[in-house]
Amino acid sequence: MRATKPGWPSPVRALAQLAPKRAAVVRAFVDELRDTFDLPVWARFANLDNLWPIDGEPGPDDTPSRDDIATLLATNPVASRFAGGIQLRSAQGEAIH
Repeated sequence: MRATKPGWPSPVRALAQLAPKRAAVVRAFVDELRDTFDLPVWARFANLDNLWPIDGEPGPDDTPSRDDIATLLATNPVASRFAGGIQLRSAQGEAIH
């Protein structure tokens, strides 16, 4: 590193990794919900509130509940970091907004 000339990129730059963006994490979490429960689940970005509301349609036995999804969010090591910016909604997407 000390041999790096001023203005040249550091050789350790290749080892640095950018943190995942919130949008990618939320979309991956929604994909996980779809795969886990085999139900329609969606997210959108609410710009004015700076939130990602997650909605979906429950299954025939009303699962997953909001608590089930909150538990999955809390136990997801990546998505839980963004839990403050995720809003769990439903009642069928609050009648699709």
